[in-house]
Amino acid sequence: MVEVLAKDVLSPKSDLSVQKIADFRGREPMGKEFQYRYAIFLGLLTLAAVIFAGFNVFVAEPKFHAPYDGVWWMEQNDATGSWLKAQRVAESGPGDNAGLRAGDRLLAINGSPASSFARLTQAQFNAGSYNKVTYTVVRNGVTLDAPVILVPADRSINLGLRLIALVYLAIGLFILLRRWTAPKSLHFYIFCLVSFAEDTTLPHGGEGERALKEGDVVLIDTGCSFDGYNSDITRTYVFGAPTPRQREIWN
Repeated sequence: MVEVLAKDVLSPKSDLSVQKIADFRGREPMGKEFQYRYAIFLGLLTLAAVIFAGFNVFVAEPKFHAPYDGVWWMEQNDATGSWLKAQRVAESGPGDNAGLRAGDRLLAINGSPASSFARLTQAQFNAGSYNKVTYTVVRNGVTLDAPVILVPADRSINLGLRLIALVYLAIGLFILLRRWTAPKSLHFYIFCLVSFAEDTTLPHGGEGERALKEGDVVLIDTGCSFDGYNSDITRTYVFGAPTPRQREIWN
């Protein structure tokens, strides 16, 4: 029975296959009028999202400068609790110029504890770009203060990520409009999980907010569900130029 339904679903007999699935599962398929209203509503919703995104890119984003310290921080956990370790320091970046080095353990920013990435990001945004903040770190058992001048994060390669997002949106729209009567086709249209940096090591992302920075690994996870069968598509990218270590792991 299932094999027959599968053949019909893959054939041009879309209306018939949907009716069979509905009969098989004991429910009525969507009526044509509802399908059209459904498609129009989602089309208008998508158009509104695209307009909002365009406003954000061309109007709001140029006025907003995300602060950047040039350091890739990684959250660590031990018997004392959670803390941040400098995984990598960009050469000639704000952190490097202030004397920060890979392996430094971050204690505080301007005297406020910075035991998590969320607290670090909040402290950076509170200070703002082009302002000096004091990073208190521990290096080889010695506590040091480093005056870091935050700079705006480079967003020149955001265009590539936006193109990727548009491709995923186009795939979702194609599936939704091509098979809008399929059970849970809407799931593929709206479901997409994106994780950055260390959060990509977790099954469903990390807690709290994380700002995307150059050199971060980006994980995009999406999929769909049809008649009890689930699919999953995962793609991995690097925001900017990948490091030799990232290339080694990938290869």
